Amino acid sequence: MWAGYFGDPEFAMDAMEKGFSLDPLRKDVSVLWTIWLPHMREVRQLPRFKEFVREIGLVAYWRKYGWPDVCHPEGHEDFECD
Repeated sequence: MWAGYFGDPEFAMDAMEKGFSLDPLRKDVSVLWTIWLPHMREVRQLPRFKEFVREIGLVAYWRKYGWPDVCHPEGHEDFECD
């Protein structure tokens, strides 16, 4: 969260990926709330962010139950986040 706030989206993405994958048997989704903060906008626009949310199943969830306010589908396979 702080890396995003201080303008280092790559480091913020590193921290998010590592924090989420520390325990592969128990995925801690509580760390994901930070991706919706306004200062994480640059993080949400990284190609790695797209890969990350696909890998953890969020995109499939969004396609089934609805997209968050800051993300929207772009065609059948892609999406964008603000």
